[in-house]
Amino acid sequence: MEYIELSLTEIEELLIKKKIPFYTPGFYDHKTFINEEKKDPKFLELYAAYVNKRSYSNQYLEQTEQIIKEICKLFYNSIRKNSTLGACVDVSTVISRILDKLGVWNCVIKGSLTINYPNEANLPQTHFWAIDTGDFIAPHAWVYAPPFNVIDLTIKYQHYKKNEADYLPNYFIGKSIKRHHPEITDIYNPIIVKGNDKNLIENHFNQITNFQKYIYSTGYINDGTKLKFIPIATGISDESLEKIQNIKFDNLYPYDFFKNNILHKIKPIETR
Repeated sequence: MEYIELSLTEIEELLIKKKIPFYTPGFYDHKTFINEEKKDPKFLELYAAYVNKRSYSNQYLEQTEQIIKEICKLFYNSIRKNSTLGACVDVSTVISRILDKLGVWNCVIKGSLTINYPNEANLPQTHFWAIDTGDFIAPHAWVYAPPFNVIDLTIKYQHYKKNEADYLPNYFIGKSIKRHHPEITDIYNPIIVKGNDKNLIENHFNQITNFQKYIYSTGYINDGTKLKFIPIATGISDESLEKIQNIKFDNLYPYDFFKNNILHKIKPIETR
């Protein structure tokens, strides 16, 4: 079953049938949801589909936008001081978990990222390919939380080869209703394309881009640098915020950072 293709009504009917309450963010932690995901890992797409297809009031979207901007400023200051590179998955899952606690509907997105720099930079394109050589958890990761298509706090702090970071924002949050259509070169390392049958690559490309019919690719221009974010899949942390200990912010584990900097300072959303 392609969960991402279900309508909102079909999603809600399925959740009711399986007795999974879905009225607050983070219902993927429900025991029944976890059991379903163990049987079928793609079941997690149901959560992303619900976040994407449910309705939001204007008041909710306005409050969410302010909360997300505040969260980004807080975490960027810590990420900048730590200068940790390549932590997009860890940072995104922490941000997602904190947004859950603040009543913000969201999900972590794993996908490709293509960057084109201004002419004066004299730099080649940067590609974070979903289909690449080597071992990695995800090519890149960010958070999807309406009204924002992209919340990327680590775009500047990746393993670049030259001075690419000089042409990138400190962090990036973007919203767009315009769909960008990915190309094979956005998702596949050319070495892999060259070593495989053309029809095989095209069929695989059509399969993995199905997710984008709903949580679609978006493009932005930031001070002359072009960014194309290409969603491929969704993901979550298996650990609750209280138990995540694979990354620190200001020398604090995520939950302690949340308690010290956010819990009593940013009011959770009550409207939907």
